[in-house]
Amino acid sequence: MGSPRRSARLGIAAFKPPDRVKADYAAKRITLDDAQARLAKIKALFVEDINFADSLGAKMSQRGDEYADASQQLVKVDPNAQREVATRRRSPGRSGGGPVAIAAARVHAEPSADSQQVGSLSAARR
Repeated sequence: MGSPRRSARLGIAAFKPPDRVKADYAAKRITLDDAQARLAKIKALFVEDINFADSLGAKMSQRGDEYADASQQLVKVDPNAQREVATRRRSPGRSGGGPVAIAAARVHAEPSADSQQVGSLSAARR
């Protein structure tokens, strides 16, 4: 997982927004080169944070799949678990039976953090 230093950096764009850099440039407190360098740094950190969050989400999904597989393996050898699964299948859950998102996600036009966001999915509430 991430280091404490990395965790502290997550969301740095929220603390040094591009608008502040632009305002500093407009007020002549910094040069054009400094403004461009700061904006590039903010964008790079933001993209790095997005990529880190995406990889963390992928790792969480992988771990969830591993737990689901382990659960299925345990159910195969436990008669009590088999009865519980059968009972749950007979009584439908609260979700209404349709597909649901188990985690919130941003939907992009292309598989890149830089591509245009075209939608989002909200996680189902329990």
